[in-house]
Amino acid sequence: MSKTIGNMIRQLRCSRNLTQEQLAENLNVTAQAISKWENNIGMPDISQVVPIAHFFGVSTDILFGIEKASAIDEIQNLIDNATAQETYTEEYALLKEALRTYPGDTRLLLELLSCGECLLADGDTVKDSERSIIFKESERAGKLILSYSKDLGVLIEATEWLIKLYCEVGEFEKAMLLSESLPEKTGFNKDAAHARIYERDKKYEHSAKCYSKNISQFQYQLINSIVLCGNMYAQDKEKKKAYELYLLAINISEIFLKNNPVSENKSLQKNLLRSVEKCKKSIEILGK
Repeated sequence: MSKTIGNMIRQLRCSRNLTQEQLAENLNVTAQAISKWENNIGMPDISQVVPIAHFFGVSTDILFGIEKASAIDEIQNLIDNATAQETYTEEYALLKEALRTYPGDTRLLLELLSCGECLLADGDTVKDSERSIIFKESERAGKLILSYSKDLGVLIEATEWLIKLYCEVGEFEKAMLLSESLPEKTGFNKDAAHARIYERDKKYEHSAKCYSKNISQFQYQLINSIVLCGNMYAQDKEKKKAYELYLLAINISEIFLKNNPVSENKSLQKNLLRSVEKCKKSIEILGK
């Protein structure tokens, strides 16, 4: 006998360690509605079936107990399309649209959070009337990730973007409180661990790929820190030190762009290009 849609929703929810309230938040329905579905008192509206299936990464047939669960890869294509846009405004709009189809997807939520912070940081392109909306949407995305994600790397990245978001709107107490949850050392991540294991197992090709991926993950963080340090020296009227740091960031970025070990990471490449442009503009300002 095939399971009811309510039974499948309960099974999928429990497999993600989500409460009924958390699932309701992600699907923009009430917890009472989730309870009714799972107890077979009511059923989701037909318009909700596809978003529910996409949230759990399964086909609609799974919800009706017809076939085994299968992952959906389309989300990555949506992210790639969004990050390929010329402006943060266009990227943000596409990510919001994607989340209507795949509500609660961690990758989409993280992209929306980071894009929202960048939009607020790039204040010239955002109207004052829009800032509050973007902040609330981005904050909600970050809080959803922190509420149910079990991936330490994702949690740290979401926390970082949330702190930046709070700083952009002057919520410094919230930013400081959130910063206390961060570990002091995060260098030994999953890729570094895998690389070490493969190295000791003499699987050097696999090890090299993991180390290369790790380089890609940390290179933007390194460059961003150099740029931010340069900004602080510029604010403190230390023009020479600021110039040297901006130049260093440009040189490292161009090396990474030319010899990127993970060339398919389009989002990273786009951020590196933006860093180069920002540094060049900062150097021009210092020269005035």
